Amino acid sequence: MGGGRQSLNTNLTLGPEDPLDTWSCRREDGLELTRTWQEDKAERGARYALLSNTGDLTRLDASNVDYVLGIFANGHLKYDFERDSSPEGMPSLSQMTSVAIKVLDKNPEGFILMVEGGMIDQAHHRGYARRALDEASAMSDAVQVAVDWVQASGRVDTLIVVTSDHTHSLAFNGYPTRGSDITGIGGLSKHDGVPFTTLTYSTGDIYAYNYTTDINGTVQRADPSKVNSSSFHYHQQAAILSDEAHHGGGDVTVYATGPMAHLFHSVHEQHYVAHVIAYSARIGPYSATATTIGPSTLGSLVLVLVALGSATLWLS
Repeated sequence: MGGGRQSLNTNLTLGPEDPLDTWSCRREDGLELTRTWQEDKAERGARYALLSNTGDLTRLDASNVDYVLGIFANGHLKYDFERDSSPEGMPSLSQMTSVAIKVLDKNPEGFILMVEGGMIDQAHHRGYARRALDEASAMSDAVQVAVDWVQASGRVDTLIVVTSDHTHSLAFNGYPTRGSDITGIGGLSKHDGVPFTTLTYSTGDIYAYNYTTDINGTVQRADPSKVNSSSFHYHQQAAILSDEAHHGGGDVTVYATGPMAHLFHSVHEQHYVAHVIAYSARIGPYSATATTIGPSTLGSLVLVLVALGSATLWLS
């Protein structure tokens, strides 16, 4: 489930609510891959559903379908604050997570589900810290859906892992007082007295340019306290201009709970996460490996939720 219709199909229905996404690639070879997907499932006699909006998702009978393809946007999904939440609109990350679990949980051998809060990354690339925070909150809601399901179903064989594949160039500045708005002012420059926000980026696009020159040739930085820095449309100031805000090179955190969660500790290379999940679920190179929790305890489920540029969640 997600966006990407223009990458799958050549012929698109474009409108003001879902125009062509210029930040995504576009298929131009005449192929219609969603139709190819449907034809493949029909030829195999499989039970399937192609979804295009929230109404389709909420009406889906998970007990009567084995394959689901949900394409809810031509390009990237909309930010949560701007999406149409009506039945004709785009479902939330939480709604997609809930339905995906219901469909996949029918498999007696277990499953792996990966849920990506990808719009966190999109917001950071554009320099919109408030949007990134809001998308992180939406990801948190999706994590809660999974946690609630584990508790309600009694699936104690579920490992939940939350991590990220990279950081961003977002910086936390100054010494703001306790309780300050994270999107507000962090302090005053001791060089020129101009306020600065708690959140800025080290890199950004041309909209992050906030400098002017007065009649004396003195370069002045724009005063962020004179605008609403808490707005979804506020563009954070950045030190270096480029085509967009770039990824960072810092370490990311990994949160885990459930069986085998103890294997996540200290500092590891990123591929270690995949190995722990494979070992926990006894799949891939670890399919014949005996774990400390018995031969099939974790074989029933591995659920993975990933939020790029922020946090990721995995369950098993």
